[in-house]
Formats: sequence, C-alpha cells, structure tokens
Amino acid sequence: MRRKNVQIAVEDRVDELLAIINMIGYAIGVAGDIGVQDGISDLESARMKLVLELQQISFGDLSLDEMSRLARAQPGHC
Repeated sequence: MRRKNVQIAVEDRVDELLAIINMIGYAIGVAGDIGVQDGISDLESARMKLVLELQQISFGDLSLDEMSRLARAQPGHC
C-alpha cells in the first residue's frame, strides 16, 4: 500500500509542476504583450528549472526538448 501512496504523491507533484510551467508560459505571453523583456528571460529561466525537475522525477527517458514540449502542451477541456 505504501508504494501506491508514493506513486500518487509523485503523480500529484508532476501535475503541480505541469500546472506551474503552464502558468509561467501564460505569464511569459503577458510579459511579451506589455513589453517587459527582462521579465521574460527571468520567467524562461524559472520554467527551465521546473522542466528539469519534472524530467528528473518522472520522465527521465525523454530529452529536454521533448520534456519542454510536453510541459507546454495545453490540457484539453471537457
């Protein structure tokens, strides 16, 4: 039973990281719209750190480029 709890915790962490990465992507778009270029580079740096963390905890077999594309994928809506 403990292994299942650990797996659920990892899945929750992955979901949280994907959500934050997507929010940062939105913030980058807004920063670009209002012309805050310094903010864009800071946000890109933060996003890359989160993508690396995501790769380490769950998708070690994907390349950094593949992980970045996965993290930026927009979730579907019902």
